[in-house]
This record gives sequence, structure tokens and C-alpha cells, in this order.
Amino acid sequence: MNRLREVRKEHGLTLKQLSKLFDERDLLSVKANTLSQYENGKREPSIKALIAYAELFEVTIDYLLGAVGIQCARETDDESDFEYLEEMYDLEYCPYCGRKL
Repeated sequence: MNRLREVRKEHGLTLKQLSKLFDERDLLSVKANTLSQYENGKREPSIKALIAYAELFEVTIDYLLGAVGIQCARETDDESDFEYLEEMYDLEYCPYCGRKL
């Protein structure tokens, strides 16, 4: 689950800080050690944990699981990412933010 680590580090959070933030926002009650196990692949995150990550970091669960390569079309100006979404899913609008591709 490298993407879990990536999004946490992108926001400059330690595991302990993330655990506290999840708790403060009433998203998830989890210890830093458990978060570390998620990141290292020693334990699979629950659906509730994935939802908490997605909500806190404003990414999709698909992104966290590695099913898509970009967080959202609005996050990039790279035309290849737009083309990827259009070709892969035959989409006219980003399914995450609604932006016209």
C-alpha cells in the first residue's frame, strides 16, 4: 500500500499525527502501528480505513488501491492523463471532480 504512505508524506504527516488527525475528525480510530502495517503491506486496510484516507486526503479509493494512476484530472494539466481517462473509460468529464476532460 505505497499510495497510503505517499499521500501521508505529501501532506507532511507522521504516522502518529495521521492517527491523531483521523481521530480528531472522527474518521477513524486507529493506532500509528496499525497505519504502519497498512503502509508496509503487513495488514490490509478495511473499507472504513480506505474511506477515511480518501476523505482526508481528497483522493479516490481507486487511486489509493493503485487502480488508476492519477488522483484526479483536476490535479494535473498533463494532456496524457486526460487522454488516459478518455480512452480507458470513454469519459467526457472527470468522474471525481466533474471537470470537462
